Amino acid sequence: MCFISPKYFRYISKPAVKTRAFQEACVYSVVEELVEHLSQWSCSVAFFELSFIPSLRLRSFYKSAKAERFRKEMKQLNSQVEANSEFVNKKRASINFQPNESAAASFLEDDKKTGESPLSQYAVIIRQRAKQRNKSLVESDVILGEESAVSGKNAPSSEEEEDRNEKGAAAFSSSWL
Repeated sequence: MCFISPKYFRYISKPAVKTRAFQEACVYSVVEELVEHLSQWSCSVAFFELSFIPSLRLRSFYKSAKAERFRKEMKQLNSQVEANSEFVNKKRASINFQPNESAAASFLEDDKKTGESPLSQYAVIIRQRAKQRNKSLVESDVILGEESAVSGKNAPSSEEEEDRNEKGAAAFSSSWL
């Protein structure tokens, strides 16, 4: 669900990197990927330990970020991670096995299947938001090159795209322009 393909990073100019749209795309991509990763472990007996460093980094980011929209996004993600940690820790307090025992594999299995953990529920919301964003991006997709802009469904084939990339063309969403 990466919002910006890594193959285009080498084509992005420094002024484009400073644009609001590019920065938002990067932050939203990080949020989406981090939510996906952490939601895979959201019902693990070791979730608290697994999420400790990402939680510290998120807290550090939202305290140091100058843009309110980024602070808000990271703070919301961090609060979901912390809520999930509390959820797992409450369930973990009632167990009598060690995390390295085979019984730990079935820990919160029912909750995992039903998606009851706070982070799993948040992941559903993030996926929907990403799907809407990607849909609007595809609808307004523009490839800039030497010639005139080509939009959406009339975009060149992969061979044509490689030729354009070799010539130094770059792909951006029309909302960036």
